[in-house]
Amino acid sequence: MYPPIEPRESGWLPVGDGHEIYWEECGNPAGKPVVVLHGGPGGGILPGFRCWFDPVAYRIVLFDQRNCGRSRPHAADPGVSLAANTTGHLVADTERLREYLGIDRWLVFGGSWGTTLALAYAQEHPDRVTELVLRGIYLGRPADNTWGFTQTGAARLFPEEWAAFLSPIPPAEHDDLLTAYGRRLFDPSPSVHLPAARAWCAWELSANTLRPVPLPDLDDRLLLAFARIEQHYFSQDCFLGDGLLPGMARIRHIPGVIVHGRYDMKTTADGAYALHQAWPEAAFHLVEDAGHAGAEPGTRDLLIAATDNCRPVQVTGDGLVLREWTWDDTATLVELFDDPEVALRTPVASPFGLPDARDYLSRARQAKVAGQRVQLAITTEGGAALGEVGLNRSTGGISYAVGPASRGKGLATRALRLMTGHAHERFGLSRVILEVEADNHPSVAVARAAGFRPTGEPPVVVDAARRSFTLHTWVHDE
Repeated sequence: MYPPIEPRESGWLPVGDGHEIYWEECGNPAGKPVVVLHGGPGGGILPGFRCWFDPVAYRIVLFDQRNCGRSRPHAADPGVSLAANTTGHLVADTERLREYLGIDRWLVFGGSWGTTLALAYAQEHPDRVTELVLRGIYLGRPADNTWGFTQTGAARLFPEEWAAFLSPIPPAEHDDLLTAYGRRLFDPSPSVHLPAARAWCAWELSANTLRPVPLPDLDDRLLLAFARIEQHYFSQDCFLGDGLLPGMARIRHIPGVIVHGRYDMKTTADGAYALHQAWPEAAFHLVEDAGHAGAEPGTRDLLIAATDNCRPVQVTGDGLVLREWTWDDTATLVELFDDPEVALRTPVASPFGLPDARDYLSRARQAKVAGQRVQLAITTEGGAALGEVGLNRSTGGISYAVGPASRGKGLATRALRLMTGHAHERFGLSRVILEVEADNHPSVAVARAAGFRPTGEPPVVVDAARRSFTLHTWVHDE
């Protein structure tokens, strides 16, 4: 993880119903925006959450959800109602914070309950989410409550911890533990609600990691808020109605990474796999030596890789800027694909062979988030997109396309030089590979001018939709 960092700004944002949420910002104010959605619900933010991101590349936003952390009013205070604390309220709060901070779109990062809220937010506001990075998937299904709060689930694997969880509740009430705990957690007497809160949190925080670790030393105020808010949500199926999976079709175009420990005893791996099946475009990682916690080495490393891969890439030089594609560049891609010469070569110029520009951008961005590909727009300094250049980070394969108005001006050659240099220096690729159409095609001149050379390997004949063409392999060695 990145070194500890302190907030640059912080404050309280009124969000209605008498609530004010605490928020903070750290990192680069001009960086790529990311919002961190904490777990629980009711867990609150911790200083370590700031360290998942490169502080030079990211504008990092964190906030305490309603009634927990430093948000006001606090669930542990006497007489505080949780009636205006639902998933819908938290989704609206997240969007209100984005608007308040003047952020157009942001990466959404969540763990455990934070994945639930992240998916709900993305489904409600898909145009405001650049990527989703999710750890320890919790879908808030009835089956998840059965696993966590009945004798037939995690209790069978952790009988000692389960016995301690049952201890404040008389046997006659064991058939509905969520309701039984609710009566005690919301009892005004500390002699009633504090023992219940301690027992609830001991169960919730046990078995978070594959290898046992001591429970954290938390004060009673935090424990009581955490337990009350969780019970409030879990007893009402997290206010999710028909659940999250039916809404995944609305956000499948958003690039994402799913990271889940195979031995997660809090949010079982079947939920993560169900999300993967509903969202196959997202990168899916089942960590073989991890439980639920984000700090376990295998999970931690994948999360850092994901946020690193989401960092903006910009390469400048020779009068050009190669930068991230955005949805605003879609018209340029449409022009490229509509151009007869590019359209004929789409299966080669594009790594996906897709004539639909929005789908193309979605696939390219997902490949970038997964650490497989870098796809950049070719622009003049401060100008609009004129073409594209892409790099497969694992194979070293490079591709490009420029619009008709840019041909004959050396744009493709300069872009190839820039991207090739970036591949050698940034990604350590000793060889970059370019497929060049044979026989006096303009791509031969571009390849030669950019410093590529033919390998002499036998050519490959490609049958495209409109014609066949022959490709030769050219390379650029470091």
